[in-house]
Amino acid sequence: MVGPPPVDDPAQNERISALDEMFRAVSAEAGVPYVNVFGALVAEPRWMSEVRCGDGAHPGAGGYELLADLVLPEWRRWVRLERVRHGRVARPNAAKRHLPGF
Repeated sequence: MVGPPPVDDPAQNERISALDEMFRAVSAEAGVPYVNVFGALVAEPRWMSEVRCGDGAHPGAGGYELLADLVLPEWRRWVRLERVRHGRVARPNAAKRHLPGF
């Protein structure tokens, strides 16, 4: 599960931060991997600037690149764990042929 990112509204970000903590706790209790993006992105000037320049909630492409940089390593770790858990080990570089950018 990927947590909520910050927006260009300090009061809303306080609520998002509290929600992020609840999501993290529920995910841990359920044994579901959780990627906290709020803390990293709220402190990232590029994310906050792009959100501010847009509609207040959504960044431009550069902001989404930052989000992907946070999520992708965790996603890859989860995929590897699932393959091991189910006895399937992928051939090295097999995904690279089928998933551009990976």
